[in-house]
Amino acid sequence: METVVQLRGDIAELMSGRAETEAGTDELNRIKTDLENKLVGLGVSLRAIHPGVEDKDLARYFTLSEASRLEDKEIYGALRELENLEAVTAAYAKPDAELA
Repeated sequence: METVVQLRGDIAELMSGRAETEAGTDELNRIKTDLENKLVGLGVSLRAIHPGVEDKDLARYFTLSEASRLEDKEIYGALRELENLEAVTAAYAKPDAELA
């Protein structure tokens, strides 16, 4: 199963180090820190699905890099928790593609 986490554009820029200002605002830094703390608590991290892309919309998409070691119910629970954060606009799992 593939996991997809879509971040707010401003947070995605901060997470990737591509923000115009590294510091961001206090509010953005708080939101980013909340996300980072939740990821540590869940034992996962984010990996860009489209690393290095210039398109700001595509740069918002990430996957959970350690999700393969988790059971399905743990993945769904992690995605639900992430979806409740201000930094996250969507979090879902895509089933594996089936051969036709």
